[in-house]
Amino acid sequence: MISFIKNACYKAGLYTRLSEESETNRECATIETQMGLLRRFVADSDDIVVEKEYFDISYSGTNFERPGFKAMAEAARSGGINVIAVKDFSRFGRDYLEVGRYLEFIFPVMQVRFISVNDNYDSNNQAGATGGMGMAMKNLIYSMYSRDMAKKVRTAQHTRVKNGEFIASFAPYGYRKDPEDLHKLLVDTEVAWVVQKIFHMAADGTKVSEIARCLNENGSTNKVFVPQGKRREFPMYL
Repeated sequence: MISFIKNACYKAGLYTRLSEESETNRECATIETQMGLLRRFVADSDDIVVEKEYFDISYSGTNFERPGFKAMAEAARSGGINVIAVKDFSRFGRDYLEVGRYLEFIFPVMQVRFISVNDNYDSNNQAGATGGMGMAMKNLIYSMYSRDMAKKVRTAQHTRVKNGEFIASFAPYGYRKDPEDLHKLLVDTEVAWVVQKIFHMAADGTKVSEIARCLNENGSTNKVFVPQGKRREFPMYL
């Protein structure tokens, strides 16, 4: 995507990332804010044009198997882009060892220029180094922050569960989320009898396959597949 013509020798892949702890309704705006910063940086440069934009939403910086990241890396390997620009090192990744591996070994071998705008880092100006002790400390701090944040998220979720709060995205069959408090479950009175029947049949020693067959024969229209190589009909609530 080239919005204007200039004497450019670098084709840039702009990369943005939003971590999994971000609020869903803020994600797009935050991605757009990051991308806007990168577009302005490229617009002010004399030798770079935007070739493609990449992004990942709800992926941790310690995970380098992100789809947008992998697509960008493949473009760099194939020569489709020769510059990667990010807002800061933490958007690229929060594992300081893996970030260092890319900056010290992978990108130099692929002859890819790496730019971190807010860190004032440009690999073309580093004479083969990754920015010295300052950059190393930043990457280490990002890695420590990510581990601390993950621990805090797990602790918060564990506390919610201990307090009886429901934290999953979808209510299990037979229940529905309380519209006034999404962390509470209410009995779904329309299908409660089905759940009760399942439990009664199971308590009587009926096999799961027989329970499913019985429910299907009694008019269930919700069918799923089971991973046994054959198509079998099971109600969604099983």
